[in-house]
Amino acid sequence: MFSTIANKPHSIRKRIISNIYSKSFLASSPSLKVITQHILHDSFIPRLSTYARCATPVDIYAMFSGITMDLVSSYMCGTDAATDFSNDLQERTRILEVFNSRPSYLFYTQEVPLITSILRRLGIRLVPRRIDAANAEIEAWAIKIFDAARMSMSSSPNDTSTNSQRESTSYPTVYAQLAAAMTKDPEKATIDPLNQPPSQHLAIASECYDHLAAGFDTSGITLTYLVHELSQRPSLQKALRKELLTLPVSLTSASAPELSDYKTLDALPLLQAIIQETLRRHPAIPGPQPRVTPPGTTLGPPGHEFYDIPGGIRVSCQAYSLHRNEAVFPEPEAWKPERWLNGKGEVVSAEDGEQAREMGRWFWAFGSGGRMCVGSNLAIYQMKYIVAAIYSNFETTIVDDTGIEQLDRYTAGPTGGKLIIRLKAV
Repeated sequence: MFSTIANKPHSIRKRIISNIYSKSFLASSPSLKVITQHILHDSFIPRLSTYARCATPVDIYAMFSGITMDLVSSYMCGTDAATDFSNDLQERTRILEVFNSRPSYLFYTQEVPLITSILRRLGIRLVPRRIDAANAEIEAWAIKIFDAARMSMSSSPNDTSTNSQRESTSYPTVYAQLAAAMTKDPEKATIDPLNQPPSQHLAIASECYDHLAAGFDTSGITLTYLVHELSQRPSLQKALRKELLTLPVSLTSASAPELSDYKTLDALPLLQAIIQETLRRHPAIPGPQPRVTPPGTTLGPPGHEFYDIPGGIRVSCQAYSLHRNEAVFPEPEAWKPERWLNGKGEVVSAEDGEQAREMGRWFWAFGSGGRMCVGSNLAIYQMKYIVAAIYSNFETTIVDDTGIEQLDRYTAGPTGGKLIIRLKAV
């Protein structure tokens, strides 16, 4: 779905899975809540507590990449198939090193695949062999996860359609939805997933891989920049902690294994403003989003000349540029969460005037319209719980932020590939 340029096949695929990524579905999902409880209380908070007790500097970027991978893979493929990067640090390091070795060369296979292929046959390689090997290693690693997800669907073949099965943490929510839809016989796909043709399983795995890669990478980047900004503002950390401790169940080690209801967490205005401003100032995907024009398209900003564009032309827009419109976001290079709060301390809405409406229109961290990121609600869900887990329990300070500047590419993490911080228990 992610790489589909044409609108119709994209919308068909998106309809298959949009319901299981909706905000209401995620907020009411008992399995996702248990998954989040387990990862935060059994792995993430205890590990951070150890680092804090020993005053050990920690690469929080790597930790965020690990926990977001665990959360996303557990929801998509079930806990039996998911990664355990929060605990298996060696495997986390191995996979992240391979994963991050590849993006610099994705341009050639994505934008000029035919030329890349022809030149390779002539002995001219635009993409080094080591990148081919890295791609193969990542594909082999990912297919094991999706094979395990398929197997988990057949563990109780007579019970897979019941609510109890779907509410189990081992149920592969996203994989199962795709398996049921991407076949002429949805009942057969649900009851006996092992009878899928190999091509169908690969099609499902390909779709799932896009979700898995995007779901962990972008959230990990956003969380890293959020912590970097907050670590320079102790007073804002205190204000956020004060807000977080108003939750009916504060996300501290003493509250294990409980979590506050997501709707309550989602309603906290300062937390929302901090995440929103981080997504604006440091979008994980600042690069161009390609679109194809329908017939009779005109492009141009209000009050300026419009340009007629024929149908079938590829155009693009990017969050980096939209988020730096000074007329909409004064001091666009400054990280100012307060721009998302009104005079009452509430999150701004369309009722707060034209400026607030324009900010909403120009905010593009997840795209907009029919092509908007299908996983945006899951991204916000996991980021809010992770931020709450950190700042309900700890203060953060920067030890080494060398290379914190974002890379100049489509998906833009820190140029140094790290952010070293120190945690202090509060």
